[in-house]
Amino acid sequence: MLISTRQLRAFLSVVKYGNFTKAADRMHITQAGLSGMIRDLETQLQCRLFNRTTRSVELTEAGGHLLPYVRRALEDLDAGVESLSYVKELRRGRLRVGITPFLAAHLVPSVIKRFDDVSPEIQLELVDAEQNVIQQMVDNGELDAAYGYLFTQTAGVHRQSLYVDRLALIASLDAFAPCTSIERGEDWDHVREATLIGLHRSNPLQHLINEFLVQTEAPAFRRREVRHLATVIGLVSAGLGIALVPSTSLVGDEARHIRQIPLGPASPLIEHCCLTKAGAEGVEGLEQFSLLLAEAYRSATGSGVAPAD
Repeated sequence: MLISTRQLRAFLSVVKYGNFTKAADRMHITQAGLSGMIRDLETQLQCRLFNRTTRSVELTEAGGHLLPYVRRALEDLDAGVESLSYVKELRRGRLRVGITPFLAAHLVPSVIKRFDDVSPEIQLELVDAEQNVIQQMVDNGELDAAYGYLFTQTAGVHRQSLYVDRLALIASLDAFAPCTSIERGEDWDHVREATLIGLHRSNPLQHLINEFLVQTEAPAFRRREVRHLATVIGLVSAGLGIALVPSTSLVGDEARHIRQIPLGPASPLIEHCCLTKAGAEGVEGLEQFSLLLAEAYRSATGSGVAPAD
Protein backbone atom coordinates (compact mmCIF):
# COMPACT_ATOMS: atom_id res chain seq x y z
CA MET A 1 0.00 0.00 0.00
CA LEU A 2 1.53 3.32 -1.14
CA ILE A 3 -0.59 6.09 0.35
CA SER A 4 0.98 9.53 -0.04
CA THR A 5 0.66 12.54 2.24
CA ARG A 6 -0.68 14.43 -0.79
CA GLN A 7 -3.58 11.99 -1.03
CA LEU A 8 -4.29 12.38 2.69
CA ARG A 9 -4.23 16.18 2.40
CA ALA A 10 -6.61 15.93 -0.56
CA PHE A 11 -8.94 13.82 1.60
CA LEU A 12 -8.87 16.45 4.39
CA SER A 13 -9.42 19.27 1.92
CA VAL A 14 -12.57 17.65 0.52
CA VAL A 15 -13.83 17.08 4.08
CA LYS A 16 -13.15 20.72 4.99
CA TYR A 17 -14.80 22.34 1.97
CA GLY A 18 -17.42 19.67 1.19
CA ASN A 19 -16.86 20.35 -2.49
CA PHE A 20 -14.33 18.95 -4.97
CA THR A 21 -14.08 22.19 -6.93
CA LYS A 22 -13.28 24.34 -3.88
CA ALA A 23 -10.91 21.73 -2.45
CA ALA A 24 -9.02 21.50 -5.75
CA ASP A 25 -8.78 25.27 -5.94
CA ARG A 26 -7.29 25.50 -2.43
CA MET A 27 -4.73 22.83 -3.33
CA HIS A 28 -3.88 24.58 -6.62
CA ILE A 29 -4.67 21.52 -8.71
CA THR A 30 -7.43 20.68 -11.20
CA GLN A 31 -10.66 19.06 -10.07
CA ALA A 32 -9.81 16.07 -12.25
CA GLY A 33 -6.46 15.73 -10.50
CA LEU A 34 -8.08 15.87 -7.07
CA SER A 35 -10.73 13.34 -8.07
CA GLY A 36 -8.02 11.03 -9.36
CA MET A 37 -6.15 11.17 -6.03
CA ILE A 38 -9.30 10.37 -4.06
CA ARG A 39 -10.18 7.46 -6.41
CA ASP A 40 -6.66 6.06 -6.06
CA LEU A 41 -6.88 6.39 -2.26
CA GLU A 42 -10.23 4.60 -2.20
CA THR A 43 -8.82 1.86 -4.43
CA GLN A 44 -5.90 1.26 -2.10
CA LEU A 45 -8.16 1.25 0.97
CA GLN A 46 -10.76 -0.88 -0.84
CA CYS A 47 -13.65 1.24 0.36
CA ARG A 48 -15.53 4.42 -0.55
CA LEU A 49 -14.69 7.49 1.49
CA PHE A 50 -17.30 9.92 0.10
CA ASN A 51 -20.88 9.80 -1.11
CA ARG A 52 -21.08 12.20 -4.02
CA THR A 53 -24.23 13.87 -5.39
CA THR A 54 -24.63 16.83 -7.70
CA ARG A 55 -25.22 19.05 -4.67
CA SER A 56 -23.04 17.66 -1.89
CA VAL A 57 -20.13 15.50 -0.87
CA GLU A 58 -20.48 13.61 2.40
CA LEU A 59 -18.24 11.19 4.27
CA THR A 60 -19.21 7.55 4.23
CA GLU A 61 -19.05 5.55 7.45
CA ALA A 62 -15.58 4.35 6.43
CA GLY A 63 -14.48 7.91 5.66
CA GLY A 64 -15.73 9.13 9.03
CA HIS A 65 -13.82 6.33 10.76
CA LEU A 66 -10.61 7.19 8.89
CA LEU A 67 -10.82 10.99 9.41
CA PRO A 68 -9.38 11.32 12.96
CA TYR A 69 -6.45 9.05 12.11
CA VAL A 70 -5.57 11.10 9.02
CA ARG A 71 -5.76 14.34 10.98
CA ARG A 72 -3.53 12.94 13.73
CA ALA A 73 -0.99 11.53 11.27
CA LEU A 74 -0.64 14.78 9.34
CA GLU A 75 -0.50 16.86 12.52
CA ASP A 76 2.31 14.64 13.84
CA LEU A 77 4.15 14.84 10.52
CA ASP A 78 3.83 18.65 10.37
CA ALA A 79 5.01 18.93 13.97
CA GLY A 80 8.03 16.74 13.20
CA VAL A 81 8.99 18.80 10.16
CA GLU A 82 8.62 22.01 12.17
CA SER A 83 10.79 20.67 14.99
CA LEU A 84 13.40 19.54 12.47
CA SER A 85 13.60 23.07 11.14
CA TYR A 86 14.10 24.26 14.72
CA VAL A 87 16.95 21.77 15.24
CA LYS A 88 18.60 22.91 12.01
CA GLU A 89 18.33 26.51 13.15
CA LEU A 90 19.95 25.62 16.47
CA ARG A 91 22.84 23.94 14.66
CA ARG A 92 23.41 26.93 12.42
CA GLY A 93 26.51 28.73 13.62
CA ARG A 94 27.83 25.64 15.40
CA LEU A 95 30.66 23.36 14.27
CA ARG A 96 31.24 20.05 16.06
CA VAL A 97 34.62 18.40 15.46
CA GLY A 98 36.44 15.41 16.90
CA ILE A 99 40.24 15.27 17.14
CA THR A 100 42.58 12.63 18.49
CA PRO A 101 43.90 13.53 21.98
CA PHE A 102 47.54 14.29 21.15
CA LEU A 103 46.64 16.70 18.35
CA ALA A 104 43.89 18.22 20.51
CA ALA A 105 46.40 18.95 23.27
CA HIS A 106 49.41 20.13 21.27
CA LEU A 107 48.40 21.35 17.82
CA VAL A 108 44.76 22.36 17.98
CA PRO A 109 44.70 25.10 20.69
CA SER A 110 46.38 27.60 18.35
CA VAL A 111 44.01 26.53 15.55
CA ILE A 112 40.96 27.14 17.74
CA LYS A 113 42.28 30.56 18.70
CA ARG A 114 42.72 31.54 15.05
CA PHE A 115 39.35 30.07 14.12
CA ASP A 116 37.63 32.09 16.85
CA ASP A 117 39.33 35.21 15.51
CA VAL A 118 38.27 34.73 11.88
CA SER A 119 34.86 33.12 12.54
CA PRO A 120 33.55 34.61 15.81
CA GLU A 121 29.95 33.91 14.80
CA ILE A 122 30.53 30.11 14.84
CA GLN A 123 30.61 28.19 18.09
CA LEU A 124 33.22 25.45 17.89
CA GLU A 125 32.58 22.29 19.93
CA LEU A 126 35.56 19.96 20.40
CA VAL A 127 35.54 16.26 21.27
CA ASP A 128 38.97 14.84 22.06
CA ALA A 129 38.84 11.05 21.82
CA GLU A 130 40.54 8.09 20.19
CA GLN A 131 40.19 7.85 16.44
CA ASN A 132 37.79 4.90 16.47
CA VAL A 133 35.48 6.87 18.80
CA ILE A 134 35.39 10.06 16.75
CA GLN A 135 35.00 8.11 13.51
CA GLN A 136 31.97 6.36 14.98
CA MET A 137 30.57 9.73 16.07
CA VAL A 138 30.84 10.98 12.47
CA ASP A 139 29.11 7.81 11.26
CA ASN A 140 26.31 8.44 13.77
CA GLY A 141 25.94 12.12 12.87
CA GLU A 142 27.10 13.26 16.32
CA LEU A 143 30.06 15.15 14.83
CA ASP A 144 30.35 17.29 11.71
CA ALA A 145 33.93 16.15 11.16
CA ALA A 146 36.75 14.09 12.65
CA TYR A 147 40.48 14.80 12.27
CA GLY A 148 43.36 12.36 12.59
CA TYR A 149 45.37 9.84 10.58
CA LEU A 150 44.98 6.28 9.31
CA PHE A 151 41.19 6.34 9.48
CA THR A 152 39.41 3.30 8.08
CA GLN A 153 37.33 4.10 4.99
CA THR A 154 33.67 3.32 5.60
CA ALA A 155 30.56 3.57 3.44
CA GLY A 156 28.81 6.92 3.48
CA VAL A 157 31.84 8.81 4.81
CA HIS A 158 33.97 11.24 2.81
CA ARG A 159 37.71 11.40 3.54
CA GLN A 160 39.66 14.53 2.62
CA SER A 161 43.45 14.54 2.83
CA LEU A 162 44.79 17.59 4.66
CA TYR A 163 48.46 16.80 5.12
CA VAL A 164 50.88 13.95 4.55
CA ASP A 165 54.05 13.47 6.57
CA ARG A 166 56.49 10.65 7.20
CA LEU A 167 57.32 8.35 10.05
CA ALA A 168 60.25 9.58 12.16
CA LEU A 169 62.63 7.70 14.45
CA ILE A 170 63.15 9.69 17.65
CA ALA A 171 65.57 9.53 20.57
CA SER A 172 66.55 11.89 23.38
CA LEU A 173 69.13 14.53 22.44
CA ASP A 174 72.08 12.82 24.12
CA ALA A 175 71.25 9.22 23.21
CA PHE A 176 72.65 7.04 20.40
CA ALA A 177 74.79 9.81 18.90
CA PRO A 178 76.43 7.51 16.28
CA CYS A 179 73.03 6.90 14.70
CA THR A 180 72.50 9.76 12.26
CA SER A 181 70.16 8.04 9.80
CA ILE A 182 68.56 4.71 8.98
CA GLU A 183 69.19 4.03 5.30
CA ARG A 184 70.11 0.34 5.35
CA GLY A 185 69.46 -2.64 7.57
CA GLU A 186 72.87 -2.39 9.24
CA ASP A 187 72.14 1.18 10.36
CA TRP A 188 69.83 -0.29 12.99
CA ASP A 189 72.93 -1.66 14.77
CA HIS A 190 73.50 1.76 16.39
CA VAL A 191 70.25 1.46 18.34
CA ARG A 192 70.08 -2.33 18.68
CA GLU A 193 70.31 -2.16 22.49
CA ALA A 194 67.56 0.46 22.82
CA THR A 195 64.09 -0.14 24.19
CA LEU A 196 61.51 0.50 21.51
CA ILE A 197 58.54 2.35 22.96
CA GLY A 198 55.36 1.73 21.04
CA LEU A 199 51.60 1.93 21.12
CA HIS A 200 49.16 -0.86 21.86
CA ARG A 201 49.26 -3.57 19.22
CA SER A 202 45.66 -2.79 18.20
CA ASN A 203 46.53 0.79 17.21
CA PRO A 204 46.54 1.34 13.40
CA LEU A 205 49.69 3.45 13.67
CA GLN A 206 51.47 0.61 15.45
CA HIS A 207 50.45 -1.75 12.65
CA LEU A 208 52.17 0.60 10.18
CA ILE A 209 55.27 0.82 12.39
CA ASN A 210 55.55 -2.95 12.78
CA GLU A 211 55.30 -3.46 9.02
CA PHE A 212 58.06 -0.89 8.47
CA LEU A 213 60.34 -2.59 11.02
CA VAL A 214 59.94 -5.93 9.27
CA GLN A 215 60.56 -4.44 5.82
CA THR A 216 63.76 -2.68 6.93
CA GLU A 217 65.12 -5.72 8.80
CA ALA A 218 65.15 -3.97 12.15
CA PRO A 219 66.38 -5.99 15.17
CA ALA A 220 64.04 -7.60 17.68
CA PHE A 221 64.01 -4.70 20.14
CA ARG A 222 63.05 -4.91 23.76
CA ARG A 223 59.65 -3.22 23.83
CA ARG A 224 57.58 -1.12 26.17
CA GLU A 225 53.94 -0.73 25.20
CA VAL A 226 51.78 2.27 26.17
CA ARG A 227 48.37 3.55 25.14
CA HIS A 228 48.92 7.18 24.17
CA LEU A 229 51.27 8.98 21.80
CA ALA A 230 51.96 11.67 24.41
CA THR A 231 53.28 8.96 26.74
CA VAL A 232 55.53 7.58 23.99
CA ILE A 233 57.10 10.98 23.39
CA GLY A 234 57.41 11.71 27.11
CA LEU A 235 59.30 8.46 27.73
CA VAL A 236 61.64 9.09 24.80
CA SER A 237 62.26 12.64 26.02
CA ALA A 238 63.27 11.19 29.40
CA GLY A 239 65.85 8.96 27.71
CA LEU A 240 63.98 5.70 28.28
CA GLY A 241 64.10 4.47 24.71
CA ILE A 242 63.46 5.20 21.05
CA ALA A 243 60.21 5.35 19.12
CA LEU A 244 58.71 5.70 15.67
CA VAL A 245 56.12 8.47 15.41
CA PRO A 246 54.59 10.76 12.78
CA SER A 247 56.73 13.87 12.35
CA THR A 248 53.73 16.06 13.22
CA SER A 249 53.91 14.59 16.72
CA LEU A 250 57.10 16.50 17.46
CA VAL A 251 55.48 19.57 18.96
CA GLY A 252 55.28 20.89 22.50
CA ASP A 253 57.92 21.36 25.19
CA GLU A 254 59.03 17.73 25.28
CA ALA A 255 59.90 17.83 21.57
CA ARG A 256 62.76 20.22 22.36
CA HIS A 257 64.53 17.37 24.15
CA ILE A 258 64.15 14.96 21.25
CA ARG A 259 66.33 14.27 18.23
CA GLN A 260 64.80 13.10 14.98
CA ILE A 261 66.75 10.46 13.07
CA PRO A 262 65.94 10.40 9.31
CA LEU A 263 64.60 7.10 7.99
CA GLY A 264 65.27 7.69 4.31
CA PRO A 265 62.90 7.20 1.37
CA ALA A 266 61.58 3.91 2.74
CA SER A 267 59.80 5.78 5.53
CA PRO A 268 56.04 5.26 5.06
CA LEU A 269 53.72 8.18 4.40
CA ILE A 270 51.06 9.04 6.97
CA GLU A 271 47.94 10.75 5.65
CA HIS A 272 46.17 13.17 7.98
CA CYS A 273 42.50 13.41 7.06
CA CYS A 274 39.21 15.09 7.69
CA LEU A 275 36.26 12.71 7.85
CA THR A 276 32.74 13.94 7.17
CA LYS A 277 29.44 12.25 6.54
CA ALA A 278 28.84 12.18 2.79
CA GLY A 279 26.96 15.31 1.78
CA ALA A 280 27.94 17.26 4.92
CA GLU A 281 30.97 19.02 3.45
CA GLY A 282 29.08 22.33 3.27
CA VAL A 283 28.74 22.68 7.05
CA GLU A 284 29.37 26.28 8.05
CA GLY A 285 32.97 26.86 9.15
CA LEU A 286 34.21 23.37 8.28
CA GLU A 287 36.35 24.36 5.31
CA GLN A 288 37.90 27.25 7.26
CA PHE A 289 38.79 25.02 10.22
CA SER A 290 40.32 22.38 7.93
CA LEU A 291 42.49 24.99 6.20
CA LEU A 292 43.73 26.34 9.52
CA LEU A 293 44.54 22.85 10.77
CA ALA A 294 46.45 22.02 7.57
CA GLU A 295 48.49 25.21 8.05
CA ALA A 296 49.21 24.18 11.62
CA TYR A 297 50.48 20.81 10.41
CA ARG A 298 52.89 22.50 8.01
CA SER A 299 54.08 24.97 10.63
CA ALA A 300 54.67 22.21 13.17
CA THR A 301 57.01 20.26 10.90
CA GLY A 302 58.34 22.96 8.63
CA SER A 303 57.87 20.63 5.68
CA GLY A 304 55.64 17.78 4.62
CA VAL A 305 54.34 16.08 1.53
CA ALA A 306 51.61 17.53 -0.66
CA PRO A 307 48.13 16.30 0.27
CA ALA A 308 46.89 13.35 -1.73
CA ASP A 309 44.12 13.87 -4.25
